[in-house]
Amino acid sequence: MPRMQRLTSMLVVAYAVAGLTGCDGGTGPSAMPQVVEGNIILPAISLTAVSFQIDRQGTLSSVVNWNNFFNDIDSGLLQGTCTPTQVQADEAGCRVEDALGFDNTSRRPSVFDALVTPGRHTLLLYNFGFSADTCFYRLEIN
Repeated sequence: MPRMQRLTSMLVVAYAVAGLTGCDGGTGPSAMPQVVEGNIILPAISLTAVSFQIDRQGTLSSVVNWNNFFNDIDSGLLQGTCTPTQVQADEAGCRVEDALGFDNTSRRPSVFDALVTPGRHTLLLYNFGFSADTCFYRLEIN
């Protein structure tokens, strides 16, 4: 085999082995954040609950934004599955005091961070405004 062809073959094998073994550069599946996002219509003066699954332990960063500048939308996170009825009834595990993270400011967007473990969780969305609004949420777990 000519020398140049041999060198090219060795480089191809070296790159393939390096790609398979990795170097903990953070490009594997475990380094990718888990993302939960969606849009939802919130009625005026209402509480809505969105249940979802978290697959890893880490820090959840939440961003909730909406269209109508005049609405005040707050957001929070509960561990487990809770319905608006359970939250309003102040049931154990579904109380606002049980929230892992909460933003009750009038700032837009509504943001918070929370430490989470694998399992079901509930995103609470409170629309304190006098009009219905379309809300976008993005939860990223690192």
